[in-house]
Amino acid sequence: MNQQELFTKAYLGIKKHGFSFDSHANECRYRLSGNATDPIRCGIGHCILDELYNPTMEGCGIWDGFVSTYYPELFAHFGLVALRVDGDDANPVGECTALDDGIQFLQDLQDAHDEAALGTETGDISSDTFDQAIAVFETAMEDIADKYNLSFPEAA
Repeated sequence: MNQQELFTKAYLGIKKHGFSFDSHANECRYRLSGNATDPIRCGIGHCILDELYNPTMEGCGIWDGFVSTYYPELFAHFGLVALRVDGDDANPVGECTALDDGIQFLQDLQDAHDEAALGTETGDISSDTFDQAIAVFETAMEDIADKYNLSFPEAA
């Protein structure tokens, strides 16, 4: 997938299904329920094919060495070559880098969702809170579109 495809899929997925925030764990999730077919996903989660999703990805950022080391096919799907940076005692798996700004782009998409979703509790949020979160998300996505010279999709 190229950046425009990833951006569009993430944006339209959030607009249609909302945010994937687990209030019990106080974290965003690629798939809210941990099931591959769950339609409630984070922005990056909408870009992960069901057959490439694994619940062990939950709790790891897309840049995390765990994801790049154990799921290199996911990075290939995103059009990236994952390079693992060796870890140390504090972070034994290390972190991921890429040959271009692709990792930063994915991080920006993940941040747009996560920053907007913080403070919401999926399934138990008022429409005002949800509308505020969507506004924060849309602003972040507009910034990403400008930064990477992408077309802003029309909501479905």
